[in-house]
Amino acid sequence: MTAIPQATSTRRLEPRHIAAVIVAIALISVPILRTQSEWFAYPMHIMVLIMIWSLAYTSWSLMGRFGLVSLGHGAFMGIGAYVTALLWNYAGLTPWLGIPIALATVAVVAFIVGYPCFRFRIVGHYFALVTLALSEIVRQVIMATRDYTGGSLGFTPTPHGDGFSLYALQFADREVFYYVAFAAWVFGLWVWRRVDRSMDRFALEAISEDEDASPPDPQTDRPGRQGDVVEDGAVGKLERVEREAVAIGRWGESQRAAGVVARRHDHLAHDLAQRQ
Repeated sequence: MTAIPQATSTRRLEPRHIAAVIVAIALISVPILRTQSEWFAYPMHIMVLIMIWSLAYTSWSLMGRFGLVSLGHGAFMGIGAYVTALLWNYAGLTPWLGIPIALATVAVVAFIVGYPCFRFRIVGHYFALVTLALSEIVRQVIMATRDYTGGSLGFTPTPHGDGFSLYALQFADREVFYYVAFAAWVFGLWVWRRVDRSMDRFALEAISEDEDASPPDPQTDRPGRQGDVVEDGAVGKLERVEREAVAIGRWGESQRAAGVVARRHDHLAHDLAQRQ
């Protein structure tokens, strides 16, 4: 009796993985170089700004899956920063509480702006103009309330004593800010990778290509954004998901896609029967 050889999966170290490790080591070593020479102080400051904006660019990439171009990320970043700093200066509220409040404020503003856009199908260039107008409105509000926000001169949080203060998220060394920005950037890349390698990626691409023919939510079995689902288009896109999953060697995802195709086909058939 001949033994059947067991399939083993080996993951080779690809050049891009080696390059990623080298880049990560280089970035982590920047503050160490800063302690050796003051010349690295300004380049490290530039690196902090680069990583903060890179986090914003990561969110732009996620929105690109929807086929949406947003020019309002600066407004959302400004709202979050000013809410946290104003609560600290005028209410004495620690940033540990001010940051969650700022996030909630940004979420409310995003919902107020985003819901009418999706409800009335304001997409493409018009959506970009809406978000551009939001950025200008936020800028004008900051300029008009210069007595509180500092206007064009900017806003500086009140120091909490001298040196380090965990309560105020105040650090005496710039190296700490560098590592905080680096950790936030890496977290953003991790979120982007999780979305890009998940089944949600195909759903986002389907919505961006044809919202009316996009499939329902696999968790709730509800139709897409507007609820007007075309059977042939939805099932065709889901079958394309299965083919793409097989092509890239994700057998587990292809099986999930096949199950989703079957469930959503039954849902669409039932929905069309009720409409008739």
